[in-house]
Amino acid sequence: MKIIVLILITILTISCKAQQTISLSTYDGSTDLKNNNYIKDIDGILDPFVGTWEWNDGNNTFFRIKFIKVLHYKAHNLENVYKDELMGGYQYVLNGVEIVNTLNFTTTFNDLATALTFAPLLTVLDRPANKNLHITASDKIKGKLCGANFTIQDLSSNPLKAQWRLHNIETYRSSNLPKKPIDFSIPTDLILTKLP
Repeated sequence: MKIIVLILITILTISCKAQQTISLSTYDGSTDLKNNNYIKDIDGILDPFVGTWEWNDGNNTFFRIKFIKVLHYKAHNLENVYKDELMGGYQYVLNGVEIVNTLNFTTTFNDLATALTFAPLLTVLDRPANKNLHITASDKIKGKLCGANFTIQDLSSNPLKAQWRLHNIETYRSSNLPKKPIDFSIPTDLILTKLP
């Protein structure tokens, strides 16, 4: 009898600490970032973003972005909270000269500072219905953080097109702060096409 009670207590203890899965589609950042939660892309809302996107001028200048989906990624600075995330890199070639190339990035890291060293694009999904990503980006040439929005224009189009808008992360959301001039080594406002 003692063994059965002991087994039941062990099972209850383990089940109380079990990870709870929450759909990314219904995820609420203010309440769902709790210990033992996994924010999972059950509905595949990140999938249209995955792949390589490119803008080019038809000559020797192009800007390319690559996103990959990382499953069960440990959320930054939070204990036992995991999310499905998009991470990526970029390449910029101007008049045939490569300015920067971070397409060969890794996804094995465990904090934001390290992540931006190795995968210069980290994303947060915003309003899944309109397919908009908020991106924390690392401008490797200027050595600074910036923000970007990446918005798919029409999910039914083929090929998919998305707008890339880069901005100063420090002043983007605050109307009180003076706007800094945009000073980046990569393009700031383009329409990119998803490559096959």
